[in-house]
Amino acid sequence: MKKNKIIYWIITIAFMYWMYDPTISSAFSYDYAVDFFTKRLGYPQYFLVYTGVTKLVGLIVLLIPGFPKIKEWVYAGFTFDLVAAIYSLIAIGMPLTSLWPQTLALALMTGSYVFFHKIQKSLPNQILYEHNSESNRAVPQ
Repeated sequence: MKKNKIIYWIITIAFMYWMYDPTISSAFSYDYAVDFFTKRLGYPQYFLVYTGVTKLVGLIVLLIPGFPKIKEWVYAGFTFDLVAAIYSLIAIGMPLTSLWPQTLALALMTGSYVFFHKIQKSLPNQILYEHNSESNRAVPQ
């Protein structure tokens, strides 16, 4: 389990480092971010701030121990954000070779998510439930 935690934190810190600039530039509406987001991508400026603030909150949540359900939502939010970023860049005609920053972020986030689950499964005294279709109630595994 210790090895998984070390790998998890290395990948997660790399992901957070990679997401730092786009998150801060969005949350604080840096001129170059506003210009690209509104003029090139065609999104409204208020949406830039919204995505920046939600990413900032998500990065903070990833640092806080515990709260596995909330972290699931954070990973889902980052997935939607990064997939939407890739799609948006493709939609405006960016060459596929220019999508590597978003693709790398998505890969790092996926690695973080995989190791997050490996750690969660190895925790003692954790009750995992599976759906019992015969009785429609959760039963311990």
